[in-house]
Amino acid sequence: MKDYILVLLSVVGIGLVATPNVSVAENQEVASSKVAEVADLSQISTISEKAIEGIAESADITTPVHTASVASAPTSRNTAISNNFEYNVNNYTSGVNVNPGNFINKVSGGRLVYAHNDPALMLSALSLKAGSTFTLVENGTPRTYTVSSARIYSKTELEADVPGKPGRNRMAEIAYSAKDDSGKTHKIALMTCYERTRSAPHRYVVYAD
Repeated sequence: MKDYILVLLSVVGIGLVATPNVSVAENQEVASSKVAEVADLSQISTISEKAIEGIAESADITTPVHTASVASAPTSRNTAISNNFEYNVNNYTSGVNVNPGNFINKVSGGRLVYAHNDPALMLSALSLKAGSTFTLVENGTPRTYTVSSARIYSKTELEADVPGKPGRNRMAEIAYSAKDDSGKTHKIALMTCYERTRSAPHRYVVYAD
């Protein structure tokens, strides 16, 4: 009986060893690339919610939604990542289409490139973060861009008026100037749905130079 009690106590004691806490170093943001030329927005007012509804995927797979935030820039220990993603613009539109179809679209006279988050189109854009690179091909000319930041927006955020500019919403500024939340313009912006559902409530926007 005594031997049995000793064995039982030794088994119970196995799980009592404490493990130290491990702290995670916090990334520091670095300045994004230089300001791009500002487009003329004098003729731009709003792009309606209906006009961005079509950027959705018919599949029922849903990507988890995280709190909207600006992706952090890389530190010296986290250098630029090349994902070798290539996007071929094969359709130009006068605005953001309700249904972009099986194309990678670009707004004529603007800086926004957008498509469904289909694997054959822009699903890979969801993995682009600050420091990532990608190649955009327009009219047979490839150009490589480095991501400055990435942001998850709700549709209501994109439809909201820009502070101090009644009648002009965020979607218009992104579409025609690739302007981020700080007011800085970029060479290009990519946009696709964040969820793979027919009525996706969020958009993933990548700002790059």
